[in-house]
Amino acid sequence: MNERGEDPPKVHLKLLAAQIVGMFAVFAAVLFLAAGTVAWVAGWAFLGLFFGFVVALSGWLLRHDPRLLTERMTGVGKADQKTWDKLLYGLANVLFLVWLIWMPLDEVRFHWSRVRYRLIPCVW
Repeated sequence: MNERGEDPPKVHLKLLAAQIVGMFAVFAAVLFLAAGTVAWVAGWAFLGLFFGFVVALSGWLLRHDPRLLTERMTGVGKADQKTWDKLLYGLANVLFLVWLIWMPLDEVRFHWSRVRYRLIPCVW
């Protein structure tokens, strides 16, 4: 029971795992197809950090707020969702996808932004 005296909803763990694995596959495909190679260490580091946080946050929500986790797993397009919310969510997803494509194109293929690594203290 939670603080409101309600039983927490059951989280479909197989669906959660499938969503995380599917999202990982899509992100990896977008990153490495845009890079033109899988030998991009920074891309693997990004995926490891990003999905490490996804798994950690999902585990925390599973323990502390399964209702919120269940809601987050449903995505966009529910009947009770406001139109502006759907549009904002859609725009955020498009911009995120553009960013995922832009990163490897810049870093691996075209080198648009010339960052001097000696200015960045935590780069190998």
